[in-house]
Amino acid sequence: MNIFVRNDLNMRKGKITSQVAHAVVGLWLGAMDKSEDKFILKGDNYEIHKKWVLEGLKINIVPVNSEGELLFCQTNNTVLIKDHGRTEFKEPTYTCLSEFNNIVLNKKVVDFPFSDKQAKQTLIANRELSLNKWILAVYAGRASWSVLLDKMEDTGNELILNLDEEGLRNWLLGAFAKITLKIEECDIQDLKTKLSDSNVLFHEERNDNRIVILATEPRLVEVINNCTSELKLY
Repeated sequence: MNIFVRNDLNMRKGKITSQVAHAVVGLWLGAMDKSEDKFILKGDNYEIHKKWVLEGLKINIVPVNSEGELLFCQTNNTVLIKDHGRTEFKEPTYTCLSEFNNIVLNKKVVDFPFSDKQAKQTLIANRELSLNKWILAVYAGRASWSVLLDKMEDTGNELILNLDEEGLRNWLLGAFAKITLKIEECDIQDLKTKLSDSNVLFHEERNDNRIVILATEPRLVEVINNCTSELKLY
């Protein structure tokens, strides 16, 4: 998988991390068939994804230097990410683009009622590792998708994501919010305990047996904030 990221925007490390995670998740969700109660990855898309997972969820970051250069990379196998412009930018802004050869994208929009409660996915990075922004973004992309993968049923020829949770439904069909926070390494275990006590599924990515980043499943904002309210933006 290639992720083209605008380097001219001078995004902070946590913003790049969130946007790359958007691009990874957005591509695979875009490859899924959609109905009112489930998303399904099947056929050739399933086989391509299975091989990608077996090969270690390889992600290649490609910096680009302008919006024009980013848009030039668009093909039928790409998903373009536009930030809403609520935090770092003053207006909606194209930030990055994901590409995976031979994937067939299904861009059908699912149109059915969901509650107006806000939901989000949260990435929490170990600030003590001080990783290069591009390396951290790769870990984030893997973690962000992997926690969703952990929620799916694998039948052997399909991956099925059931939309039976309010937080997940609102996230997929709403603003698709994602945020990156930072944490001291000594506080990670306490965070994991809080998440577990709140029944929030999470996935951790490690390097040399140290946690690099955690990704929570998408849940309602109040549930996530109950566990992460003391953490700051990265």
